[in-house]
Amino acid sequence: MNDSSRKNRRKEKQHVEQNRSCQLLKIVLLPLFLLLAVIFLIYGRDKFLFDTSKKQEDLLIVKEKKYVDIYSWEELVAAISNKELTEINLKRDIKFPQSQNKLALNQLIKVREEKIFRYDDTLKKEQKQTILKVSLIKRNLSRKVLVSGEQQSINLGNVELDLPKGVELEFKEVTLIRSYHY
Repeated sequence: MNDSSRKNRRKEKQHVEQNRSCQLLKIVLLPLFLLLAVIFLIYGRDKFLFDTSKKQEDLLIVKEKKYVDIYSWEELVAAISNKELTEINLKRDIKFPQSQNKLALNQLIKVREEKIFRYDDTLKKEQKQTILKVSLIKRNLSRKVLVSGEQQSINLGNVELDLPKGVELEFKEVTLIRSYHY
C-alpha cells in the first residue's frame, strides 16, 4: 500500500501544482494578452507589428552622409550644384579665375559683371569696384553643406558667389580670400 499511497500523493501534488500553474497563467498572461489586444486595436496592425527591414533601411538613409573630395573651382561649383551632397572636402587650395570669359566656360553657372562701392582705406573714400557675380543655374538646392578643408583656402579674388535661396555653406578649417570688402 505504500507504493500506491506514494503514487496518489505524487499525483495530488502534481494536480495541485498544475492548478497553481493554471491560476498563475490566468493571473499574469490574461491581463498581458488583454493589454496587447487593446494596444493592437488602438494603434492598428501596421504600427503594432514591427517591420524592421523598412525601419532599418530608413535609418541608414538618414545617417548616410554624402561627400566628395574636390581639387578645383569647377568641382566646387559642381558639388554645390549637386543636391545629393552634404559635405565637401577640399584637398588643395582653390583659386577662381578672375576673368569673365574663363568663368563662363562652366555650364553650371551664369556670370555677370557688377559694380560695387567699397571703402578704400588708403584713399579714405569710397570707390567703385567691378566684381564678377557667379550665379548657379540650378535652383531648388535647399540644404546645408559643410565645406571642410584641413587649413585649405578658397581664393575668390573679385568673384562673388550668388547662391540659390536655401543653400547654406558652413566652413570648417577653410579660409576664404577676397580682394574686395563691402
